[in-house]
Amino acid sequence: MVRSLVVVSLMACLLSCKQATPPRGPDAAGLITNRFPVSGTPSMRVIPASPIGCDSAADVSLVGPPPVFDSLGNAVDTSALTVGRHVSVWANGTIEVSCPAGMSAERIVIK
Repeated sequence: MVRSLVVVSLMACLLSCKQATPPRGPDAAGLITNRFPVSGTPSMRVIPASPIGCDSAADVSLVGPPPVFDSLGNAVDTSALTVGRHVSVWANGTIEVSCPAGMSAERIVIK
């Protein structure tokens, strides 16, 4: 009887326990080097501190606009996305394979 109870308890635990999925890292990170519109949509170019060719840069469109946060997690306006600021960008959907890469921002964090 006790053995059956232990087996049932272990099975229940195994079925209910799920491995947590770690959060994915940013799809682009670096300095904002330019702000520009693309077909009327505000956009910015992000280049890493140590670029390895144009494929390490990203043109990020600010559709929506996406939520923007400071390093403490406080929401800020997209007007804080100025040239020279270091940002991390998470893409919303497909990342265009181009030089530089193109993406629409899902979330942006200013460092």
